[in-house]
Amino acid sequence: MLNMKKYREKAGLLEGKSDPITLLAKTKAKQESRLGMKGLGVTTKVQTPDTKNPFDDLIAGYNNLYNVNEEYSKQIKGMDVEDLDKVIESVKMSKAKEGYSATGYKGITQKNIESIIAKEAKLRNMDVATAIKVYRSEGLNSYQSQLKYKGKQETSYGPYQLFYRPITKGESGGLGNTYQKDTGRELVSDNTLEGITNQIRWSLDYVAKTGSWSPWKGAARVGIEDDEGLNGSKSINNWEKA
Repeated sequence: MLNMKKYREKAGLLEGKSDPITLLAKTKAKQESRLGMKGLGVTTKVQTPDTKNPFDDLIAGYNNLYNVNEEYSKQIKGMDVEDLDKVIESVKMSKAKEGYSATGYKGITQKNIESIIAKEAKLRNMDVATAIKVYRSEGLNSYQSQLKYKGKQETSYGPYQLFYRPITKGESGGLGNTYQKDTGRELVSDNTLEGITNQIRWSLDYVAKTGSWSPWKGAARVGIEDDEGLNGSKSINNWEKA
């Protein structure tokens, strides 16, 4: 015979004993306990490790750059003019990469130019390193000078920055005027490989004839003596007229 009391108790319907919600909760708790899954179905706070700020690396990079610049600043403040010139020269030399081509050189690279200078300096019995160093102090970064002259862009051109200006009454021209007169070439448009080669030949001949780098302010700025590397040098006049 069906025991209705027991049935109703199991079903949670026995008045004063239990209610369906309580019974179900207790049953579920027992099942979870038996399965080793205590707390199943209860949402708890998930403990996740702190995530990295995506800007952390960027901030660290800027901080590092700032610290490096601070260190350089301290070093520079303690330098004399000669030391600063050496730093500037080292920065320029760091640009001596195979593919470096300065503004206005139409793809003619620093390596191309220095190869021509080395060849032409040897032909004139000049010190190659000195001839290259003068070039790096003059026309390394631009075919036409980026300096200002009387409020306008200075009209100095090429590896050795030959200065040209229209001659007016009471004024004299620069080496660029002499170059154009000797060769019949126009410096402003002489930035081809042929033109660059011609300028180098003419400039080194001029130095060999006069025995001095004095017309080049860049040479003095990087500590080159007027007659440095010129002992026994000679001109060979292998430049061409247009």
